[in-house]
Amino acid sequence: MSQLPSVYNDRNKNDIVNPFLSTQRNFNQKISNLFYEMKIEHSPMYKLQLAREHFNSDFKAPSNAKSVQTQKPTFNIDTDIKKIISAVWNFWTSKTGAFLLAVSAIVIGWYQFYINRPILKYGTETIAFISSQNQNDYEVKVKGTSYKDLYLTRVILQNKGAEALSGADVSKIGHNPIRIIVPKNAEMVHYALDNTITTPDITAALQKIDNNLIIEFDFLNSSYQIGTSILHQNPNVEFKVKGSALNVNSITKEWSDRQIKYWTLWILGGLYLFLVLFYVYNHWLAKKIAKQEENKKLS
Repeated sequence: MSQLPSVYNDRNKNDIVNPFLSTQRNFNQKISNLFYEMKIEHSPMYKLQLAREHFNSDFKAPSNAKSVQTQKPTFNIDTDIKKIISAVWNFWTSKTGAFLLAVSAIVIGWYQFYINRPILKYGTETIAFISSQNQNDYEVKVKGTSYKDLYLTRVILQNKGAEALSGADVSKIGHNPIRIIVPKNAEMVHYALDNTITTPDITAALQKIDNNLIIEFDFLNSSYQIGTSILHQNPNVEFKVKGSALNVNSITKEWSDRQIKYWTLWILGGLYLFLVLFYVYNHWLAKKIAKQEENKKLS
């Protein structure tokens, strides 16, 4: 039986490049010839069934056909780790990395020098012990004297450093001993070592000399503290702790939570303002340079 000429008989050079295209054309030609042989004797569904059977029996992909599917990217862990290590090494050996390393070394060295010694800090807390503004059903007598208004101040001395401080290394009385300075207008009526807030392992005592309360102890280990309770009549006074010892040049007051929040907000605000000004300056500078370049091109 004669065959209907097909436009798929004309092959071009693309068949060599894409073998699947050539195979598809051969298949289409076979289907076309099959339909021509069947004339229109059968229904379209029957023709489709014959076409499927013909495809299953005759269509085979050529052995030299290359897959055209896109391959999924593979992850080579050895290569990627080498790239990461190389990038990190290049950063830390750059000028920026060297600067950061130098600053970090200075900060760490200073911190180690600062922390590896006794660091004495003190804090104070004042409350109303009894007030005439309240309706009190009790009275407070100290050494036989009754008081309607008294205030209690607790002074806590603590070692914040990593090294212990021996009492033998503290400056002696007459030089610069560790002491609580009591203001003259405080009107102190009583003082005592507060064992409720003093570390139990410490042997400590207080000695009053003039307007000073000398703090004596055997050892003040790291994180150990000594507490003192002072009863006084004037609420508007501030108690300070002064003195020196081996590797201790001064005793500073510890910041309160309010002070920490206050200065944190100021620092963050200043940093934010600096970043905003830096951004505005860079934006202005970029526009200025772009305008200069545009003027050069026009001229």
